[in-house]
Amino acid sequence: MLPVTGADIIGETITASGTVTDVIGPTSFEMDSPGYGDGSLLVLCAEKQIISPGQKVEVSGSLQIFSYRAYADEYALVADSRRYAEFETEPFLVTLQALDLP
Repeated sequence: MLPVTGADIIGETITASGTVTDVIGPTSFEMDSPGYGDGSLLVLCAEKQIISPGQKVEVSGSLQIFSYRAYADEYALVADSRRYAEFETEPFLVTLQALDLP
């Protein structure tokens, strides 16, 4: 898998798998996904997910540039925008759901 860098991949559909490292809210989590940027990937889900740190998941969706203001209402992000500060202006994934991996 090639590292995700550069504007040429924004808007593309990707599939990534990895381990959930932090659950930020019911529709957002961070996963360890080697090969994508710095190795971590913010994921926003269209619907609430039951996800736990340490869980292995696969997600498919559109890679976008994150802005808390742009996505907070649509994805019911937690009110404390500081939880998302490290992802601001970084690539992240918008998906319908996270699939549990064995």
